[in-house]
Amino acid sequence: MSSRSVVMTFGLAVLLASAKLVSAQCGCAMTIATSPCVGCGFRVAHPCGGCVNPEMEYQERTVFVNQWSTVTKKRQVTKYKNETKTRTVTLNRMIPTKEKRVRTVVVNRMVPKTRVESYRVAVPYAEEVQQEYVVCVPYTEQVVQKYTVRQPTYQTIQKTYKVLVPFTETVQKTCQVMVPCTETVEQPYIVNVAVQEQRKMTRMVCQTYEETINRTVTKDLGSWEPQTIEISSCPSHFGHGGVLASLLSGGARCCNPGSNFQGGCGTCHGCGQPPTMVTRKVWVPKCVTEVVPQTVTRTRLVPEEYTCNVTVCRPVTRVRKVDVVRFRPEERTTTVNVTRCKMETRTKNVKICKMENVVKQKTCEVTRYKHETRTRKIIVQKCAYQTKTREVEYQVCIPEVRTQEYEVTVMKCVPESRRERYSVCVPYTVWEEYQVQVCTRVPQTVRVPVAGCDHCGNGCGLGLGGRLRGLFRCDCTVSQP
Repeated sequence: MSSRSVVMTFGLAVLLASAKLVSAQCGCAMTIATSPCVGCGFRVAHPCGGCVNPEMEYQERTVFVNQWSTVTKKRQVTKYKNETKTRTVTLNRMIPTKEKRVRTVVVNRMVPKTRVESYRVAVPYAEEVQQEYVVCVPYTEQVVQKYTVRQPTYQTIQKTYKVLVPFTETVQKTCQVMVPCTETVEQPYIVNVAVQEQRKMTRMVCQTYEETINRTVTKDLGSWEPQTIEISSCPSHFGHGGVLASLLSGGARCCNPGSNFQGGCGTCHGCGQPPTMVTRKVWVPKCVTEVVPQTVTRTRLVPEEYTCNVTVCRPVTRVRKVDVVRFRPEERTTTVNVTRCKMETRTKNVKICKMENVVKQKTCEVTRYKHETRTRKIIVQKCAYQTKTREVEYQVCIPEVRTQEYEVTVMKCVPESRRERYSVCVPYTVWEEYQVQVCTRVPQTVRVPVAGCDHCGNGCGLGLGGRLRGLFRCDCTVSQP
């Protein structure tokens, strides 16, 4: 019972909905006429003209269009002209001067020498030796051999292959072109300007000075002292030298060589005269060592400052205007013929060769070998070593130190002044005209199409979707642009 009641309730709801939808077929709840509506078979008495599509309308509107024009303008341009000027330049000229100098050179001198050395010599001699050797002796045999022969078999088959066929096609291609344009830019450059300036320099000067040093001196502080000696009073002493001979001999002498006069004491046995006592002065030395101060004059090198004129080149930065060619990219369109290839399938007859193996027999003579051992006598060369001696000459390098004179060229800097001409670029300003492309916005009147209202068809249709659209859409107002 419950299921039947549910079905009946659903059926009533559908009938009520269909009745309401019939009253809204053309999108608005108006009286339905007998004439058919476009698209749904009904006509609605509506102020907007029912379901008929209105005609297309046009309206005038103002649009701004870009228009290019050429305008002449003026600008200031800086140009340059060359002027010749004169200036005084100080140049340093290098004058070569030759000087003689002395240097010490080590020279190697070769001295020949001889030495004895031992060496070994191989002396050959012959010796007879018995030797065994193996010989391969050939012999012949008849042998049946099988061999395989490949015989060709030809067959024609049809083969499919692909070929690339070229064809030409015209293509538009966009490329970038570098267009040259000239610009004037400022360029800095460096010029070396000669300037004279005074500088303080240092040189070494030889200066004398006194210095007190201590010297060790040995002095003789001796004195004369009296000394008494004996002198013989024999007259013959005076005849043969006398007192002087006695003084030199250190005592008295006897005139008689056979006398036994002893040392000046006693009497001379030859003459019987007693010796005489004589006093004389003798120098007695006394050496004394002492340290004595002494003043010595010496020389030394002392730095001395002096002022001199020096020519120095200083870099100065200047600016000049240079025309530079630069490139700007522009896109251009060209038509290019391009060769392309398309794949085509073709057929050809191919002759194929196949090889088959065929076994055959043949009788042939085969040479074989067997080994035999034999004996022979041979002469062998051998060597016996002997030791011998020989004299070898060789040279030894001995360095010697020598002094030689050589000339050196020394460059001396001598300043020189001279006048020279140089060119200077002098700038001046000029007004010149140039043309520029200017883009201007120009108003223009155009006609634009405007569509009318067409909402009635949205509610048409006998289906459930068309009826639902007719319930919720009843708008026939014309949309304005």
